[in-house]
Amino acid sequence: MFIGHPSILIKHGKISKKDLRKTRFSLVELLSTIRAAGYPNIRDIDYVILEPNGELSILPNQSVVNLTPRHLNIETDYQGLPIAMVVEGKIQHKNLKLIQKDE
Repeated sequence: MFIGHPSILIKHGKISKKDLRKTRFSLVELLSTIRAAGYPNIRDIDYVILEPNGELSILPNQSVVNLTPRHLNIETDYQGLPIAMVVEGKIQHKNLKLIQKDE
């Protein structure tokens, strides 16, 4: 059985060319994946880690993380799971029952 190890491809906004070569991960693929995740500037990234399963974990710098109610210690009410009531023009009676409504 083969167990891989994570590799740090970006550390504090700097690309590790050595680890890129070692993992055979292309710079173009790395930059496009980071852009697709919403980080066009690598200076906004603390770490990019190539995980053993081949996925990239992108850990942004705290200054660019979007604020959430949790960051501000604000309690939120549970909104539940959205349920479709009409699908392709047909009423979903089972879903109406789940939310205790009728037509």
